[in-house]
Amino acid sequence: MNRSNAEYTGFIRAKGAAKTALRGKTYLKNAALLTVAGFALRALGMVFRVFVAARLGPEGMGLYQLILSVYMVFVSLASAGINVASTRLGAQCLTRGRGMAPTLRSLAATAAVLGTAAMLAQLALADPLARFALHDSRAELGLCTLAPSLPFIAAAGALRGCFLARRRVEPNIIAQLVEQTVRMAVAALALVKLAHWGAAYACCAVLIGNTVSEAVSCGIMALFARQEPSFRPCADDPPRGYTSRELWEIVLPVTGSRLVASVLQAGESVLIPACLAAYLGTRAEAVAQYGSLKGMALPLIFFPFSVLAALSGLLMPEITRAHTARDTAALRRLVRLAMGLTGGFSLLVGAALMLFGKDAAILLYHDAQAGRYVQVLGFVAPFMYLESMVDAILKGMGEQLATFRYSVLDSILRIAGILWLMPQYGMPGFLAVMTASNLLTCGLNTGRMVRQLRREEVGTEREIRN
Repeated sequence: MNRSNAEYTGFIRAKGAAKTALRGKTYLKNAALLTVAGFALRALGMVFRVFVAARLGPEGMGLYQLILSVYMVFVSLASAGINVASTRLGAQCLTRGRGMAPTLRSLAATAAVLGTAAMLAQLALADPLARFALHDSRAELGLCTLAPSLPFIAAAGALRGCFLARRRVEPNIIAQLVEQTVRMAVAALALVKLAHWGAAYACCAVLIGNTVSEAVSCGIMALFARQEPSFRPCADDPPRGYTSRELWEIVLPVTGSRLVASVLQAGESVLIPACLAAYLGTRAEAVAQYGSLKGMALPLIFFPFSVLAALSGLLMPEITRAHTARDTAALRRLVRLAMGLTGGFSLLVGAALMLFGKDAAILLYHDAQAGRYVQVLGFVAPFMYLESMVDAILKGMGEQLATFRYSVLDSILRIAGILWLMPQYGMPGFLAVMTASNLLTCGLNTGRMVRQLRREEVGTEREIRN
């Protein structure tokens, strides 16, 4: 009997080890695929941004970025909470051994409602936002052009999260590659037809590509979902894969935090040209400098993060699994891996940006001002990268309320810094604000992550003792 029990125990352990090895191989494969695809997407996006910048110029890029800053408020309303909820609830559903069809169906319906509500709100508010918030009536056309993309973004986000929970990244990769290709093609064709009518129509041409590409991407994700065996309904499926409380405990705080953060960030984006205009004495030059920073320099700074974005995207469902199963050893291993890779890579990137960023920006954009911004912000880049990774870890651990509080505090301090420093010092004042802001948020989020990991370890040790 003892021998039989020992053999059975050995079999169970071997089976568990095999499953762990298989999960590890799947994770590494997905990380490799997403890393390559992410780099390709960022490369295509950078080529596209260089193309757009050459045709819009610094002032046109400034208008384009102002439109996007308001648009992101409605994107947050449409999809922020449902994106996180689909990943976490999908992973939770699999951990509990349930079918995914009810979860996917309910999440897609919720996404459609949120996306449609956000679209109608943006269409209704496009005119007053352009005139009174952005102080530029040319932005109304761009906001109306972007509004129909919101339901597609929300629905695609729900599907994408379920695929990530299922550890399938190929549909998302294919959809995003097609999306980027369609965006570039449509925008290039529209620019040929509309650019000569002025900056408003040139921005609209680029944004048409965005709306069409989001619709195409959502359609591709839906086709993959129809073909996925684990998403097909079964006779013994429960009515829903989760409770309403589980859904809204994720959606409301995440949507609320993203919405508040997006509103504050949009307010910040509106204040930057206004405060710069007070320093420079001209609105046109202020918008041009804003375009050089937000439309040229910052995308170049974040371009290398594509190497880590795959790890960040895959990390949330894995951390959710470990957190749900109270597997603190696995949780700590995942966090150490993520932080080690992010720390080493971000230091290398920061050094490269400080040494070669100015030359790279001049080569790509033919804009020396953007080059100076890249060089100065190279020091801050490692903290930006670390903060993005820690944010994904905290959300996987269910700590979205903490990230919300830190985000709101950071935005309030940034706005205060902009109002205080920029009218006196111009863009150098804003660069100082950005530096202090990133140091603050990185420190707050990292401290929270360390404390939460320690709490989980103490809780597990107490359970073992009892």
